[in-house]
Amino acid sequence: MSEQANNGVPWWRNDPWMGRHLFAENREKNRHMLENYREMHVAWYPDGSGIRDADSDLTRLKERLRAAGEDLNWYHFEHVTDVSWV
Repeated sequence: MSEQANNGVPWWRNDPWMGRHLFAENREKNRHMLENYREMHVAWYPDGSGIRDADSDLTRLKERLRAAGEDLNWYHFEHVTDVSWV
């Protein structure tokens, strides 16, 4: 869902809940994405439709998102372990 944009803006940025009400369901559907991020921190889109960015260092990840002008409160951060995606 995050891929669907209106004038280049993801739909969830205009949603009052930012799509957070969809996170649990979408994260479950998309947990296979975590396989590529073992032992890393990921920043999920608020609706759980995908991963915005990842890094082995949470501080660097957050700094990179801030530098891109992103509000950290938009994202759900998760540390991926070997069992996160199973």
